[in-house]
Amino acid sequence: MAPILSFTAARSALPTGGALDELAERLVNRFEATPGVVAATPIENEPFEGQSLYIVKLARVGQPVTERAQNPFVPFEFAGPDYFRTLDIPILRGRGFTQADAAGAPRVAVVNAAMAHDLFPAGDALGRCLKIGRTPAPCFEVVGVVENSVRATLTERPTMQYFVPLAQTTDSILDSSVPALLLQTAGPAEGMVAAVRREMQASVANLPYPEIDPFPEVVARLLAPWR
Repeated sequence: MAPILSFTAARSALPTGGALDELAERLVNRFEATPGVVAATPIENEPFEGQSLYIVKLARVGQPVTERAQNPFVPFEFAGPDYFRTLDIPILRGRGFTQADAAGAPRVAVVNAAMAHDLFPAGDALGRCLKIGRTPAPCFEVVGVVENSVRATLTERPTMQYFVPLAQTTDSILDSSVPALLLQTAGPAEGMVAAVRREMQASVANLPYPEIDPFPEVVARLLAPWR
């Protein structure tokens, strides 16, 4: 498992809308230039702690729009361009997201292997259309398939999940909020806490004390009942 740091700030201390997106992009660029940081990505929630489990209308082309009460639980996650690299989630087919997957660009989505298998058992998911969000829902073209990953517990079975670019969520799905960032570090995550806090506070004026969680400590809390 790659060393990971996640940190959050109080939502009330952050800007909203486009200003929040600009802040997230600026912080990602700053941290990726910080010695000891391998990759960075904005996220909606920290892994295993309030993980984003949004349910919105979802349909395949030619199929009725599905509703939560009628269909399997299919959560989605906002993802920045380096989301999969930061979390070391392998891309099995196609691609992940890039800076080109911005607001106004052709809408795209990435699905995990479980979703590709369950929704498109007769063929590859790549190039297929998912209609996501408010009616009339726009088409999000599936451009990648990634390995299954756990979302809420370490022992859960693989379940369907899909991802949409953070920049393409506000106009059709819901108004996103990015109070957290994930960083992959070159060495032990615990050793980067002080440097990350300094960079964060230097980047955002009047920011309250940010909460920073080395991922090994998050996993340790999950394992505590077993131990």
